[in-house]
Amino acid sequence: MDEGKTAEAYRMLIDMQIAGCYPNTATYRMMVDRFCKIGEFEEGLKVLNAMLMSRHFSCMETIRCLILGLLDKGKVDNAFFVLEEMEMRKKGFDFDSWKVVVKDSCTSDRSASQLLDGLVF
Repeated sequence: MDEGKTAEAYRMLIDMQIAGCYPNTATYRMMVDRFCKIGEFEEGLKVLNAMLMSRHFSCMETIRCLILGLLDKGKVDNAFFVLEEMEMRKKGFDFDSWKVVVKDSCTSDRSASQLLDGLVF
């Protein structure tokens, strides 16, 4: 999916809502998953925001993928935002997700370490 297709997919989501056809959790999740798979984590975050505003929430695997992708891009503040939204919605970050973030903090740049430092201290 190229940049034009990415923008078109997001525009279609917005057009659906304007037309009164509200996406369900599966639609949002598929879009976030796809954006994550092609490395468009900022677009995935936009869709997640729309999902949260509509009172839907995605599965943990999608959230984990989004957080790790944001960290990989150095978007620590955005990863914090996702974790804060999870906390507000009483959705815990599961053991496997923490394991991946901790492992990433040991093997990659400082983004995952910054996230962990911000959460712990």
